[in-house]
Amino acid sequence: MITLRTTLWLMLFACIAPAVLMAQANTGSMSGTVTDPNGSTVPGAKVVATNTANGIKAETLTSDAGLYVFPRLPVGTYDVSIEKAGFKKLDRSGIEIRIATRQELDMKLEVGDVQQTVQVTGEAPLLETTSSQRGQSLSTQFMNTLPFFAGGIRNPRGFVQYMPGVNQTNTTGEITVSGAGARAQELLIDGASNTNPESGGTSFNFPAAEMFGEFKLLTSTFDAEYGRFGGGVEIYLTKSGTNDFHGTAFLNMRRDIWNANSWAFNAAGRARPKDRFNEQGVGGGGPVWIPHVYDGRNKTFFFMTYSKDKRPVNTSAALSTVPTALMKQGNFSQLPATQIIYDPTSTSGNTRMPFPGNVIEKSRFSKIATNLIGSIPDPTRSTLTGNYDNVNTLRYDRPIWSLKLDHAFSPKNRFAFTLTEEKELSDSLTAFPGPLGQGLVNLQRPDNWRFNHDLVIKPTLLLHTTFGYSRYRQVWNNPLQMGFASKFGFPGITGDSDAMPRVQFNGADALTPWGVQDGKVNNGSQFNITYHLNQQISLIRGKHEFRMGWDFRRLQTTSASGSLDLAGTNGQYSFARAQTALPTNLSGTGHAFASLLLGLPDSANRVATPVLLGSIRYGYHAAYFQDTWKVNPRLTLSLGLRYEVPIGWHEVNGDYSGLDRNLPNPAAGGLPGAIVFFGKGAGRTGSKRPYVTDF
Repeated sequence: MITLRTTLWLMLFACIAPAVLMAQANTGSMSGTVTDPNGSTVPGAKVVATNTANGIKAETLTSDAGLYVFPRLPVGTYDVSIEKAGFKKLDRSGIEIRIATRQELDMKLEVGDVQQTVQVTGEAPLLETTSSQRGQSLSTQFMNTLPFFAGGIRNPRGFVQYMPGVNQTNTTGEITVSGAGARAQELLIDGASNTNPESGGTSFNFPAAEMFGEFKLLTSTFDAEYGRFGGGVEIYLTKSGTNDFHGTAFLNMRRDIWNANSWAFNAAGRARPKDRFNEQGVGGGGPVWIPHVYDGRNKTFFFMTYSKDKRPVNTSAALSTVPTALMKQGNFSQLPATQIIYDPTSTSGNTRMPFPGNVIEKSRFSKIATNLIGSIPDPTRSTLTGNYDNVNTLRYDRPIWSLKLDHAFSPKNRFAFTLTEEKELSDSLTAFPGPLGQGLVNLQRPDNWRFNHDLVIKPTLLLHTTFGYSRYRQVWNNPLQMGFASKFGFPGITGDSDAMPRVQFNGADALTPWGVQDGKVNNGSQFNITYHLNQQISLIRGKHEFRMGWDFRRLQTTSASGSLDLAGTNGQYSFARAQTALPTNLSGTGHAFASLLLGLPDSANRVATPVLLGSIRYGYHAAYFQDTWKVNPRLTLSLGLRYEVPIGWHEVNGDYSGLDRNLPNPAAGGLPGAIVFFGKGAGRTGSKRPYVTDF
């Protein structure tokens, strides 16, 4: 019996043997029926599509039913010619091929000598009438004209949220497509997935906008070749060179001297915040041409881009709330007369004694509060709330470069390669200076490699393959807050977790929180890598275009053995009025900062055992079949089947364990529920075969 694994290996061998690597969803297609003056189909006619920008040709023959199909044409404008003995040659110009779109072009030949030519021009634009897929595309001109600002730079993803069928979530700001959940969509760059394996449905870093030639968002009724997503499919196509040399240069910049100050800042006498933004770059391409050595016109092309987003020192200002200078001395006499501070040690039933004069003696301060006071900034305003002009600073540097090479060995054999690389460095400090603020130095290094090849085995049989490699590297450091948990005296926080804890103030007092929130409390690093191989065979028979292929992916999240996710290990403390309020008037008496001075949190929590990051591997296999059946000129059926096998994750170092609710626990007298250790080896669960029979 032939197993699924054997079948997949046979498909791999059969596909790789004659060719290397081509892309999915980074081209368009064209099809139609060729007829004679009586409406009868014309089999065996030669159809040639010529790209007007680079001169590269694609050739095919009509089937027994007169059907011709170009299943994969690079995006651009084409001239189409048809020849058949006994008929005049037919030329048609100006056919536009768009990304992930099929153009239907039926043509009628006239009886005559093949040396005679019929030229067709000036007809109405073609509409996509043979595909049930729904989506919207953006052209090169559109993308180059509009200011796509997302994350501070021009980015074609910034326009997705405005397209039909797309919504933006209120909580996280992420997009959802066709009612699916956030981060459920697929992102394809030159046919290969660019989705982050750890988070799904998103790309944490996106290449520069200047390198993209076209974009399309598919929202519903997808062909079987698309899979592993729950929402839409974002398809991005990079630019290619042409027979002419072309180039662009751009500069986008902002300066605070050009900005008007806000009404609120003017009313408060505050200066404009600094706003320094520079995004500059160049892009260009053409034929690979070396005088007296190599002339690549009509066959070899390049396109390169370089851009840099640089923000030297940006500041944004907002009003925060800090305790007044008197409050830091224990004096709360500035509060309304009814907001009395009560001594919690005097509690008797529902009564407490107030501190005389609303002043807490320094001898009652907790050790941690005494250590903290010197790091709390003084107010810059005389009010009790909104009394501190904080300054958030950001230094940012992000160079990105890309290269694309295209080569046509012949009309039957084409190859393309794309490489993008960037290095993003950011240094930020928010809310407060020193350990009470949030400072983070973050380095990100994403790379994308794409290899594409297209082989015409015979006029009605084509082989296409995509290989993509995407790597996202992140290194972070949080130097300003390190070591301050132990310096301030917070108990039990040592080692790599020793960073300023998160301190929050609940209720109406609304003091601005202090300390590290996102858990990056120490140096750390992580790699996310995606390997994607997709191969497809297209076969034209009669009125049918058959497409069959397979989709293989290997995804991994890599960290050094023993690396820990320290989020929450530095602790979180919340303070409220209740600890210094009258029990019968919790909202009108007491103060959250007074509770902090006495060392009485309302709640506290800390992750005692950090999560082990580990090195996770997981995979995905899929096979698909698609039949585009042109029943008649007015009816086309698109029939598809896709079979997917997700491969469960495993940790390569054997560092993960879990709870088996049914396993007898010897330490509990054989009661069910015991720890098991994943992976191979003695005493471990061993490897598990994936389920392959679920439909």
